[in-house]
Amino acid sequence: MWDMESILSGDINLEAIKKELGQAIKQAAEEEHCQITKLEEAREPNLWLCQVGWVDYLGHLDRKALRELVAPVKEDKPGLQILCMAFDWLIQDAQYHAVRKVVGLEALFEANKKEVDKETQMPFNSWMDITTVKTYTDDNEYQSVLISGLAVLGMREDDGWLDAEDYTPKYSVMIKLARLMVVQEAYERRQVEITKYEAQGLSPKQARTAANSYYRLTRNII
Repeated sequence: MWDMESILSGDINLEAIKKELGQAIKQAAEEEHCQITKLEEAREPNLWLCQVGWVDYLGHLDRKALRELVAPVKEDKPGLQILCMAFDWLIQDAQYHAVRKVVGLEALFEANKKEVDKETQMPFNSWMDITTVKTYTDDNEYQSVLISGLAVLGMREDDGWLDAEDYTPKYSVMIKLARLMVVQEAYERRQVEITKYEAQGLSPKQARTAANSYYRLTRNII
């Protein structure tokens, strides 16, 4: 600690002390800003936050660091850029496969089910709202990487949380992508089966007949 005599004698650099204190205050302010606490939930009490449990789950984590995980990929990360580009290509391929002409109407109805044992009135439409896009466990749903990622997407830039109305479009897109990937997986599995049967000597027509249908594959995946 500095004493008055040392300061008056000039043995201590006051500018250095001011700079050090300024940095300490700035760091403390940043840490307080980044830390997600239950006080934020107290400022915004609503049933939506209680239901999703984001504050409890993200309470001990750094908000700034979490937002960086869902931010657009920067140019200094070429590997991650390639990965995102590959996923974009996969989505485009899946959109062309998830149509009646390719997988059939039955598979699209199956993919659009909200509950496995209940029929749906509309087939899955891979092009609806998809242009906006550039499994729960028994004990803790946040053990799922997908659910954890969705929780991070619920944070606002101003340190608050998205309400149900603003968050729903994000959730809808994730559901759309999940259904799209189900149809794509069924498409790829059938192609593998057809190739296998052709390698065993069956004609292309016989191989397509022997392979599981898109409907059956989609139902098994769901």
